[in-house]
Amino acid sequence: MFIKKNEILLNTRYSKQLEELTDEEFEELVSRADNYIVMRTHFDYTQTKNPLIQQSLKIITWRLVDYLYYCDNELDIENRFEGIASESIGDYSYSLKSANSDVGIGLTGDDELDMLLDALTVGKQKPTYFNVKGSARKRGGKCVF
Repeated sequence: MFIKKNEILLNTRYSKQLEELTDEEFEELVSRADNYIVMRTHFDYTQTKNPLIQQSLKIITWRLVDYLYYCDNELDIENRFEGIASESIGDYSYSLKSANSDVGIGLTGDDELDMLLDALTVGKQKPTYFNVKGSARKRGGKCVF
């Protein structure tokens, strides 16, 4: 657990609802959030001593508890996953989000939360490519940087 219950209740949007949960139900939400962090970042941060990472983990945990509580208690599940492309009222029309939204597997749709999780993710990084041209090939492909 990266954060204490009272810290979650202080920051959450659902403080009244979360206070009404039993200790077991609350611990299950926090456990799911911790598991999500490990699975998404590909690293177990339980032993970290870095204060910046610890602060990020606290923010990530309470935001994930909010996210999981919302997902568990959303009544209109079909629309939540489909997303709304646009809304029209009379002659007025407004596009809420692109049909090519980035929300998908492993993404919450919360930009700050996804950014923090991405920053702590360990694993494959985007490769850097470079080309070896003419004269370097003649020297046996050795490049000097």
